[in-house]
Amino acid sequence: MTLPNFIRSMMSIGAINLIDRIVGIVIGICLARMLGVQAYGIYAFAMAFMGMLMIPARWGQPELLLRETAIAQVDAQAFDPSTFARTSGLFVLAVCAIAALLSWPVIAYRYADDGAMRHALYMILLVLPAYVLLDLACYGLRGVRKVVPAAWFVTPVPNALVMIGLGIFFLVDRLALNPTNALLLRCAALGLSALPAWLLLFRTLPLSSAAAAPRLRFAQLFRLGVPFMLLTASSVLMSRTDVFILGLFKQPADVGLYNVAFQAAVLVDLGLQVSNFITTQEFARYHASNQRDELQTFAIHSARITLVIGIAIFAFLVVFGRYLLGILFGHEYQSAFSIMVVLAFGKCIALLFGEPGFILNMSGNERTTVRIFGATALSNVALCLIAIPIGGPIGAAWASGLSLMVWRLLAWQAVRKKVGISCAVF
Repeated sequence: MTLPNFIRSMMSIGAINLIDRIVGIVIGICLARMLGVQAYGIYAFAMAFMGMLMIPARWGQPELLLRETAIAQVDAQAFDPSTFARTSGLFVLAVCAIAALLSWPVIAYRYADDGAMRHALYMILLVLPAYVLLDLACYGLRGVRKVVPAAWFVTPVPNALVMIGLGIFFLVDRLALNPTNALLLRCAALGLSALPAWLLLFRTLPLSSAAAAPRLRFAQLFRLGVPFMLLTASSVLMSRTDVFILGLFKQPADVGLYNVAFQAAVLVDLGLQVSNFITTQEFARYHASNQRDELQTFAIHSARITLVIGIAIFAFLVVFGRYLLGILFGHEYQSAFSIMVVLAFGKCIALLFGEPGFILNMSGNERTTVRIFGATALSNVALCLIAIPIGGPIGAAWASGLSLMVWRLLAWQAVRKKVGISCAVF
């Protein structure tokens, strides 16, 4: 992919992502205002709990499907992508069912005296399979270069449906929003989005010849998905450990403040999120075609573009963030400003190193990614366990930001060693 094509794709995906980000912020504002700090904290903790359950539930299948569908377009000996997608979907549903059966008694015992939290966590067990199935379909669409439809289905369409649901709660006086029915809205939106995404995927996937394509079994998916599952585990521990541990040690109100700050700080990664929709499959193709120079040029150019976008958004948040938090979310959330700045700063520095994790994964070095990401994620857990009891939400922000910077630095060094290229902006 040439740089002009990348920029054009990024602009089209960026427009979708910008709309989605605006809708996501509006949803966050509505939830924060309609639920209040305490109930919003319960909602945020439940979503963090789902993040932990996603570690086994996904079992690396979305990333694996993306890679195999991308490779199938240039390798006649690859797995049949239609069979792979169908078998992978059944596999994740089975894992979600097992996760729900194991989690139910734990939730019932741990939150026997907290009905609001218990019911919210029960609802998460229904949200989980809907989320994983939609995620799997969108990754498959990206693998066959249906990037724009994947970008629409992954969050804009579900978010639009959630907005409709919140509008109904707002307009109908007898309907009161609480964490449980807010999660029910999320579950319905994900399920309604997953159905057309899967239909489009099966209409698009190419077919390999039966003679050339190897057979596929659950045992193979289990084995092939382990490195990506471990990577997901590391990713979740990096991104959601702070919220989860904060909810264990502090009050739901602290979780609510932190989650608002986190949502705002994620804007720094807007360019990176848009870029990843385009670059991931291109990394796989460049490496499969042994185009190392083109891979390095593409990686550096995309990293520079995402850094410029990140710096601009960080500067905006520093100057106007406090006022926006008060105006949009309410004055009770203004104390989240310092947390937001710390989180945004860590994300901005991390952008200097590009996206080395995806390059390692798409070049067949996912085990290296797992080792680095796993070690960094475990250190993040340790830092959170130390910093959160002492510093609360601001301690969680410093622990999360430092861990993210270290991860990107180590992964960048691994790309130079394993792939033989540099993906940083310098």
